Amino acid sequence: MRKLWILLSMGIISLALALRVATDSYPSQATPGMAIAPECRDFYQKHGGMTFFGPPLEGPIAVADGKIQTFANARFLCTSQGKVYLVPLGAALIPADDPPPAKADPLFAAWVEAHGGLALFGPPRTAIRRNEAQKRWEQHFRYLGVALNDGAAAPTLLPYGQLIWETEKQGAAIPGTSTLTFPAPFYRLFQQIGGMDVLGVPLTGPYLNRRTGDYEMVFTYGVVGLTLNSGYTQALILPIVRDWGNQLGISPDPLTQPVSSPQLRFFHVRDGLGYNLPLPFFAFLENHGGMGVLCGQPITEYRWGKDGQIEQWCTNIGLVWLQQGQPHIGLRPIGVTYKRLVTPQVSSLPGPNPAFTLNIHAPSEVRLDETFPLQVTVTTAQGQPLAGARLILAPIGRQSPETAQTDAQGQATFTLKPQGLDAVGAQIYRVCLWQNGEGVVACQPTQVLVLP
Repeated sequence: MRKLWILLSMGIISLALALRVATDSYPSQATPGMAIAPECRDFYQKHGGMTFFGPPLEGPIAVADGKIQTFANARFLCTSQGKVYLVPLGAALIPADDPPPAKADPLFAAWVEAHGGLALFGPPRTAIRRNEAQKRWEQHFRYLGVALNDGAAAPTLLPYGQLIWETEKQGAAIPGTSTLTFPAPFYRLFQQIGGMDVLGVPLTGPYLNRRTGDYEMVFTYGVVGLTLNSGYTQALILPIVRDWGNQLGISPDPLTQPVSSPQLRFFHVRDGLGYNLPLPFFAFLENHGGMGVLCGQPITEYRWGKDGQIEQWCTNIGLVWLQQGQPHIGLRPIGVTYKRLVTPQVSSLPGPNPAFTLNIHAPSEVRLDETFPLQVTVTTAQGQPLAGARLILAPIGRQSPETAQTDAQGQATFTLKPQGLDAVGAQIYRVCLWQNGEGVVACQPTQVLVLP
């Protein structure tokens, strides 16, 4: 009876939580020399192609659940199952009004409706506003932005894709802050799943996890990690509920049988057993990066939380049906607890270690945008070269983290190029040694003066 009541309660949430887009076939209008992913092409052409979305800015990029492709005005996530989603760039870039409007402004309403309506644009984030510098009126939505230039006959889309693409090339400032930056793979994942609307505000800058040797960053509702074992390009939501459940006060439930109900989706774990997800939870995950990206996998059944809200825990996050105001799906603020209880254990890096010596050779001065080598030699306390050692170079400013492995002589070289005005001045580069089973065991800093 208890589960039935939860199901009846959850059933009132609209299935419109998930954006579903059908695809029809149209001739290609792609920019010559720039391929459009086959999974994305039909949707691109159905909604106006280059005239509407603009030209592709990069080729398709493979991700765990399909391909991402960026156009001048939007970014697509195109899955191998044939579904196409717009990545919520508006949510990543534009702070929402409080409260946001329910409809497009009358100046834009007819044009928006003629080009897919709010099903395509997403709900409005702002009321209409004047951009005096650009001489135009603007309104921002979850997925797209629209503008009417002075003297123009019709609105056009704002170049969300261009803005994201340009900032990602060197890493990006976190929306809503002026000082914190993080590498491009972090940013791509951050805005793919919905930005601060989903993960909340950043609680830390990027830091090296001394236990795993990877980079991570804590947000209110989850932790983003940057795995350095795969060419520094794999960003993911970390499974902190799985790894730190005891500290977070969360215990997994036993596996259960599937329940036959149109209000549930079953996640199979093994031997016909798994966990049942209420449809609104499932739709929320589908609309914010997918099950594997945001959730990981469920570790509990849906249930009443201690605060009387319906909740369900995954390896990465905690889902909750928030009933304040208009009922909607959100996340538990586990990042707050993680930052307080766990971050001090994993973010404090060691200094020099008497068991190892890290000799670093780098020029004392370099010019901005000048490439230079940073050479490291690692030896043991007995003076023997340490071959095959994994070295991690901590990032500064917009510098992405890098790893290298020492050769038979215990030597490794990082090739660096300071970029961006935040890289000018005396910069500290920290090289850390990571050992299997022990984590980061030694760190050695060196200073380089970066001249403009």
